[in-house]
Amino acid sequence: MRLVLALLAGLIAGCAPQLPRPFEHVETNPLLDLDDRAGLFLVPDPLAPPALGPALVKALAKHEVALALDLAHPQAQRLGLRVVEEAESGDKLALMLYWEITDREGLAVGHHDQPFQVSLKAWRAGEEALVKAIASEAAPKLAELLRVREDQPAVPPEAAKPRLVIEPIEGAPGDGARSLRLALSALLRQAGLVMVDASSDEEADFHLVGRAAIARTAKDAERLDLSWTLFDSSGAELGTVDQGAPIEAKKLDGAWGGLAYDIALGAAHGLVDLIQRSQNAAKP
Repeated sequence: MRLVLALLAGLIAGCAPQLPRPFEHVETNPLLDLDDRAGLFLVPDPLAPPALGPALVKALAKHEVALALDLAHPQAQRLGLRVVEEAESGDKLALMLYWEITDREGLAVGHHDQPFQVSLKAWRAGEEALVKAIASEAAPKLAELLRVREDQPAVPPEAAKPRLVIEPIEGAPGDGARSLRLALSALLRQAGLVMVDASSDEEADFHLVGRAAIARTAKDAERLDLSWTLFDSSGAELGTVDQGAPIEAKKLDGAWGGLAYDIALGAAHGLVDLIQRSQNAAKP
C-alpha cells in the first residue's frame, strides 16, 4: 500500500531570544476568564527570554487557550519549557525548545520539540520579533496537543501499545534527520505508540525507514521528496507514505524549524492508518 500526502512547504525563518531571567510579571491571570480545561501554567527555562511568556499568552489566546505566568488556577495544566543551545557557527545559533504539557496529576499530555536557527546577536539581545516568531509557531502546536488530549479515549496500558522504531533518516540535509525524527516521535507518541530507540536492544512491533531526496528543479528552486516505509517485526513491508513539494533552493541546508513538524504531522496520519490496518488484519 502506498499513500501520497501533500507536504506543507511553509518554510519558517528561525528566530528567538534569551536572557537568564525569570519571565516578566503580567498583571492579569487569563485562566480566570476561560474554561478550566483550556488553562495552562508556564514553567519556563531560565535561558528563555523574559518577553517569551507574554508573547505566548497572546499567541495561545488566539487559539482559545489561556496561559498564566503566575497565580496558577488550581485546575491549570503545566506547560514546561526547556531550551538547549545546540550548536554555534559564526553569528548563527541552533536552538531546540522542548515543550511538555502535563496534567494535574503530573502525567504527560503531549510534547512539542521546536528547532530554531537564529542570529546569535539577536538571541542574546532578546529581540521582540524573535520572541513573537517562537510564540506564533509554537502556539498552534501546543493548542493541538490539548485538543488531541480532550478527544482521545482512555489510554491503554503501556504494554498493550504498539512499539515503533524510527530508523536513522537518510538523505535529509541540514538538521532534517534529527528534527524529523524528534517531531515524528512526539506525534506518534501522542497517537498512542511507544517509541523504541533504534540503538537499543528492545523489541519493536514496527520499524519505520525514512528517506529524503532533494532535486534541483530551477536556478533558485528545488523539490523535496520523502518516503516513509513501514515494516512489521518480521521485516514484511506494510506500506509507504510519500510526501513531496517544491522548496526554495538551499532552504533546508540549516535548521528545518517548523517545517519538520508540518511534515511529521502529515506523515503521522498516514503511518497511524497503516499501523491500524495491520493490527486489524491480524485480529482473528
